[in-house]
Amino acid sequence: MAATFPTPLAASTRFVQAGVSKLYFVPTIASSTLAATRAELNAGTDVTNEVATITGFSTTASMVETSDLGHQFIPTVPGHVKPQNSSIEFWGSKTGTDARQTFPQLTAGFLCFLDGGDTSSATTTLTMDVYPVRVASMSIIRDAGDKALQVHVEYAITANPGASVAVPGNP
Repeated sequence: MAATFPTPLAASTRFVQAGVSKLYFVPTIASSTLAATRAELNAGTDVTNEVATITGFSTTASMVETSDLGHQFIPTVPGHVKPQNSSIEFWGSKTGTDARQTFPQLTAGFLCFLDGGDTSSATTTLTMDVYPVRVASMSIIRDAGDKALQVHVEYAITANPGASVAVPGNP
């Protein structure tokens, strides 16, 4: 009798994010599932080339203990899910024409992380994570040394993010 084994996880297509991934700021997405249309994505701003660093943009769940008198082991169940503190540092411009115009405090919209790029077609479907956000603060990072000026933007994640949402095909 031949041995059987679990089905292995499909092999990933590994890549370096720089030069592939895209980050769009989209002012409006009508769908409650956060499935943006191509027109909605195209109405956004591609901020990819101005991103210096990204922090956060993930969620964590609290664990709720469910102990009982009959057992010493204390099992847990998933509790509330909350976003981590999230921010992006953009490159600043000497003229002030940079992320400061796109992300003034309290600006609301959607950050769309297209990790595999934006090349969906009839034969290939890529996915994106969509974060409903509001700008909590925007400030300048100044340095007297040899670092370039940066614009630090903190985001409040205002609703449950859309994970692995299909990137709409290019027209």
